[in-house]
Amino acid sequence: MLNLNLERDRYKIISASEAPNRDPIAIATRPLISEPQYISQGVAPPARDFASGKIRPATRENGLPFDWQEMLEGAFKVSSSDKPPMDASVAVNYRGAWFYIADNDLDTKSTFVLITQLIALHSAPTAGPAMSFSFGK
Repeated sequence: MLNLNLERDRYKIISASEAPNRDPIAIATRPLISEPQYISQGVAPPARDFASGKIRPATRENGLPFDWQEMLEGAFKVSSSDKPPMDASVAVNYRGAWFYIADNDLDTKSTFVLITQLIALHSAPTAGPAMSFSFGK
């Protein structure tokens, strides 16, 4: 599919914006700002929100429902419930529904930690001039 030289066993991978020719494999990545939108598709809203028209279900071109977990491959799955979850790692009540990450869902928990760290890095105040430290007298 990539039309690669099968005699080679190594290829340089670079950003698509840097690709001068077809020799290296160029990968176009998503901008960091678009990741929350993409990962939010892993949130399963309550059925009543679909029924009331608060949200529109994702559908395929043929009109059949689209399951975002096919794309996310289990990397992020937030469930919803009318009752407080019994075994959740993280849970929040919003508009009368509980949204939660199951405590045994290690992939989602790891993704959640990564997201919170990225948000913390992005929202941290910028440091002033470089700091220097001296040890001893």
